[in-house]
Amino acid sequence: MPNLYNIKKIRAHSKEMCSNFIFLLYNILKSLKSGDLMKKTLFLLYLLVSVTIFFGKNYITQDFSGIINNRFNFEFTLEDVYNAKINYSVSLLKNDIKVSGINDIIGYIDFSQPGFEITYRKTHKLKDAYFFTSNFDNFNVNIDDFILINLKDINVAVYSQNDDFYFTYWINIFDIKDSRYIFGYDTDKISFSLELGSNGRYIYAGNRNFMVKFKTVNKFKIFSYNKNYSFVVDTETGSLSINSDYFEYNSGNFYYRFPVNNYLYLTLTNYGPGLSFIIPI
Repeated sequence: MPNLYNIKKIRAHSKEMCSNFIFLLYNILKSLKSGDLMKKTLFLLYLLVSVTIFFGKNYITQDFSGIINNRFNFEFTLEDVYNAKINYSVSLLKNDIKVSGINDIIGYIDFSQPGFEITYRKTHKLKDAYFFTSNFDNFNVNIDDFILINLKDINVAVYSQNDDFYFTYWINIFDIKDSRYIFGYDTDKISFSLELGSNGRYIYAGNRNFMVKFKTVNKFKIFSYNKNYSFVVDTETGSLSINSDYFEYNSGNFYYRFPVNNYLYLTLTNYGPGLSFIIPI
């Protein structure tokens, strides 16, 4: 019979290791905002080392289509504790090297335990619209579906729900004038919310995987993501970002990949047609 004390000790050690991993990853991502190529290269090396620690489905997508593009795909899993998907691309141009932007690296992160979770781009049963849209490019914390925390701006919220209706009050702990009230109606199929606060008035409409945040009729952002893809468009800035195994669009560059089998794709890019190979690692 297994020793229960040893099992609890191993699980506790695993949780601590995952917590340290998330904290380190968060700080590395913050440093990447400077756009320094060396930092991004070090981040790639860090990911490669992590593969030897966290086992999962890991593979490289190599695109040959006028340029050489290497997309590193890592899926980390520790049962009942942690799972994540991370992508990192390195494109070898004629006179330059391009690497992934900070918002294109993380597919999703889910560190969950009963009553507590830290997530990045994870779809939730939680109904709050701001929590969903901010989770696209920030780490969020959910404590027992009652206390919510946005780790980027250190916004904290109290969340309450009555059947399909909910109310959330968000406040920045460093500036109490920076606050927002969100009133919403949400079912499994459709969601509508109104945000009122110091940052203005916004209307949200969508569902658990798709959300439109309206500033005005002509100024809005669309968010959609799950474990397999992420999509965001901002009509105010004209930006568009799409990330998945089959289609990517970032900074004006796009890749369409049409699978021939599990290891070979026909590829169409803005650099021309080509082939892509899936290499397990």
